[in-house]
Amino acid sequence: MKTYKVIGNDGQEYGPADLATIRAWVAEGRIAASTRVQAVGTTEWKPASAFPELGAGVPTNPPPPLPQARKSPGSTLTTSPASKPVPSVVFLLVAVPVALVIVAAVMIFIGSNSRNTQTSSPPNAQMSWPAIVPPSPVRSLEDQPYRKAAEQGDAEAQSRLGDLYAKGIGVGRDYGEAAKWYRKAADLGHTRAQYELVRLYAQGLGVARDYSEAAKWCRLAAEKGYIPAQHFLGHLYASGRGLETEYLEAPEPQPTAPERATSAQRNVQSDYAEAAKWWRKAADQGDAAAQSDLGWLYTSGQGVEPNYAEAAAWFRKSAEQGNPNGQHWLGHCYLSGRGVGKDETEAFKCFREAANNGNIAAQGDLGRLYATGRGVEQNSAEAIKWYGKAAEVGLPSAQNDFAWMLATSTNASLRNGLLAVTFAERAVTATRRRDASFLDTLAAAYAEAGDFEKAEAIQNEAITLLKDAASKQDYTARLRLYEAKTPYREAEKE
Repeated sequence: MKTYKVIGNDGQEYGPADLATIRAWVAEGRIAASTRVQAVGTTEWKPASAFPELGAGVPTNPPPPLPQARKSPGSTLTTSPASKPVPSVVFLLVAVPVALVIVAAVMIFIGSNSRNTQTSSPPNAQMSWPAIVPPSPVRSLEDQPYRKAAEQGDAEAQSRLGDLYAKGIGVGRDYGEAAKWYRKAADLGHTRAQYELVRLYAQGLGVARDYSEAAKWCRLAAEKGYIPAQHFLGHLYASGRGLETEYLEAPEPQPTAPERATSAQRNVQSDYAEAAKWWRKAADQGDAAAQSDLGWLYTSGQGVEPNYAEAAAWFRKSAEQGNPNGQHWLGHCYLSGRGVGKDETEAFKCFREAANNGNIAAQGDLGRLYATGRGVEQNSAEAIKWYGKAAEVGLPSAQNDFAWMLATSTNASLRNGLLAVTFAERAVTATRRRDASFLDTLAAAYAEAGDFEKAEAIQNEAITLLKDAASKQDYTARLRLYEAKTPYREAEKE
């Protein structure tokens, strides 16, 4: 099982934790795009945004600060910058009684003016992480500076109170309470609270999953220029989720049965033109993920006129900010020569950067370049290495390529029939046994593992899916080898 380590907001290392735990931390906002993460087994610390397997919801903003500093195991509590060593014992004898009187007076003043004193921004603080390190002692929520102000209608305090419940800071984690306080702040027009409410509705945390509500709140935040909301709204339009709000805002006459069917279909249709509009707004403000998404629209011609030069320009902007998706797509532009001059060496460089930043598809593509010697010297060992990285995460095409090399490489030290069978079976299952080339790989894997009876049966299954004569001839030649109890050997398969 793949596990990860994380550098927390307090600078301490947490983990290892499995992928499910890491994704939970992402959903709770405990991991931001810039949070340093290391996959166990590697030596490189990279930003969380470089790990696509963590999910699409890695927040771009850092986690909100806590209301007071918290002491984590092995660390010391930071003192106020204003604290200084006292100059002498005499000073202490005079200053301490005076200070006590002043503190008492201040506490009385605070008690009568809490509404004015609790709306200021809280100091930065440290964060503890559940499941890995037991939470350090924290004052009860009633003692936090947000509750009274929140109950008196302060939107910022309500939003911060929602954060405490969403992250379980000082209280038991309670997404229902988080949603309640976020909604109060959102109703008062608090932009970030509106977006946090979007995330809860989209994930079904504390509320029933409701993309219509997510779209409603996301649009409100996006229209105020909030970049994360603009980007997410683009995805809602691209996926068709939540778009039914466009048709339910005003009452309409009851439709006939055919009209009702048409309306139901329309509710789940994607609107790429709207997606392009919102992604462009975020992209123009420098959002690297939105720049990559906008580039993708230009390659596919969805919502915009197809324009590979425009696509490459947006991919480049995204790639230059270190976005692995932008790097990956720019690599494909160079590989195909669309939008830029064809340059397989540049494609290799782009794929390598994206692969090192955790882009799964780029890892598979990098393995393919090593296997075929395009843009780099052919190297089966490197090909297997990168295929393996993508295959472990679950990319079917990489699983197939990985298994093929493990089963058919002319380098005996690289072959592993049993491992080839494992990954080939996963790829075949993912494609519901409908891809002849994947079945061809599985047959080769069983042959390498010495099970020629299964190899023959699966190869015949693959042949029945083929239509062109050339492919049938190629597959039949391998079938004859398996019938002769001989595995197939090939350095690479394009």
